[in-house]
Amino acid sequence: MSFNIANIYAKADKKVLIVEMDLRKPRLSAHFNSDKTKGITTYLINNTPISDYIAPIEGINNLYLLPAGPVPPNPAELLMSPQIDELFNELSSQFDIIIIDTPPFSLVADAQIISAHCDVMLYVVKANYSLKSSISYINDLLEKNKSNLYIVLNDVSKKFKRYGYGYGYGYGYGYGYGYGYGYGSTNEKKSFLKRIFNKRGKS
Repeated sequence: MSFNIANIYAKADKKVLIVEMDLRKPRLSAHFNSDKTKGITTYLINNTPISDYIAPIEGINNLYLLPAGPVPPNPAELLMSPQIDELFNELSSQFDIIIIDTPPFSLVADAQIISAHCDVMLYVVKANYSLKSSISYINDLLEKNKSNLYIVLNDVSKKFKRYGYGYGYGYGYGYGYGYGYGYGSTNEKKSFLKRIFNKRGKS
């Protein structure tokens, strides 16, 4: 999903950077065959210029990638480094749009730490996969004044079109064990969520 959003902005003639900040299970750098030996972690540890690690994505104008680098033993500690503030200040002066790819919000502290630097957060849930029990987690985030939080509902079956529900697109994300999210405020929406989360959301 991070790449899809970034690609849209790049085609709109914006200078876009994808920042791979999932330091635990980086995937984007592998997808684009980027050098896994350097990236954000080496920048934070070695205090070298960030420009040394940013590379254009081949075949797409205006689109660049800042890879995660080697997996560190202390991701959350690195993300709380004062250099992170410096990093985003510098990147903001060089790019029109910055898309940050993070680990799942509810599993590790990393995404919560990174959210302090975000203007908008997109919370992706997968129909028929994400757990209904995580609805309370989303509510907790909203109660903590995360007013810039938006939910993207992904992988909704075509059969739900006839019910008149809208839906969004995205992708699922796994860390080797179950997790997920949901949302609902009216009886009608709860009924819909019960349908789409029926496989893994039984209580």
